Amino acid sequence: MRRLLLPVLLTLVMVVSTATPVVLGVLTPKMMDEFSVNRTVMGLAATAIFVCAALLSPTVGRLADWLGARLAVVMVFVAVALGLAAIGLAPAFWVVLLGCAATGLGQAMANPATNHLISVEAPAGGRGLLTGVKQAGVQVGNAVGGTVLPVTAVAIGWRFTTVGVGLFALSVLSMLPIIGSEHSRRLSRPPREALGPRTRVITVYGGLLGFPAGAIVAFVTLFAIEGLGMAESSAGVLLATIGVVGIVGRLSVGTISERLLGHRSTLIVMAVFSALGFIFLAFAAQVTEWLAFPGAVFIGLGLMPFNVILNLVAMEDNSNEQLGRASGVMMTGFFIGLAIGAPVLGRLVDVFGIYQPGWLVCAALSVAAAMVARRL
Repeated sequence: MRRLLLPVLLTLVMVVSTATPVVLGVLTPKMMDEFSVNRTVMGLAATAIFVCAALLSPTVGRLADWLGARLAVVMVFVAVALGLAAIGLAPAFWVVLLGCAATGLGQAMANPATNHLISVEAPAGGRGLLTGVKQAGVQVGNAVGGTVLPVTAVAIGWRFTTVGVGLFALSVLSMLPIIGSEHSRRLSRPPREALGPRTRVITVYGGLLGFPAGAIVAFVTLFAIEGLGMAESSAGVLLATIGVVGIVGRLSVGTISERLLGHRSTLIVMAVFSALGFIFLAFAAQVTEWLAFPGAVFIGLGLMPFNVILNLVAMEDNSNEQLGRASGVMMTGFFIGLAIGAPVLGRLVDVFGIYQPGWLVCAALSVAAAMVARRL
């Protein structure tokens, strides 16, 4: 039973740790009206999450090595729940920023904690599927959030909706007994080994694709409404499309990479798919809004699953004793990209009045990531 429930827990850890960007992405129009802020300022909310996560990731990774996975998972759920409560109850926008920063701790801890679980539970060469299931939690959150949150926000308001997501995070703590005692060990001292040589490459790759990832999650709903003239419900479906396709990608890409293509080729293909997706989005407003949906499919296949491969490389390239630190360093690059992506895209839209320049920047960074992956 424990082995059956462990993938569920891994998935929920990722759902919870990435819940706040989904909440912001779906509820951005209502929050902009509530606090009277523009897109650039609203983009700072996502920036607060990812700046905090980027700054904390190296330290939090070492902490996960020392604490063990059980306490690290508890930190994820508690940090996200408290942060979402602050956002939902915020009397002013600066409180929203503080709440977002608090949830950044949960994001920073999620991958070191779950990678420790996987490295113990699965042998090398057989971690692709379990890592994919875990990382699919991000897309599960996107898919569910894109379809459910707009409806609940209309029914009970964005504040109650946000607090409700935080309460859900706390409820998942009931699954904690699934994590066995072997994951509660503490290291007597931090490891002193150098990180694996491929860790730097995947850190840069993650930073380059982190920018478009942050931009798409934060603004795809607003783009669909403002740039394509979609209703809020249809805009949520566009985000959900990215999420659903991303789930398929994350469940399959780890096994494909381990058994068929290899990590280098897989990362190159995903970066190219990401670039194609943003090119489709860039031309959707000029040609037809329906171009946004094949664009969403390419983004779901390319941009959403790449973290599966980054985590596999980190696990293969580093010992268990330094895996948390390696995961933290790897995610620092990704979080820096995420932190920059949302406000820069928001600023580009405010300056040009259209989304196309921002989407083309995302496409260019995706091409750059493909070039970096050739060095793996």
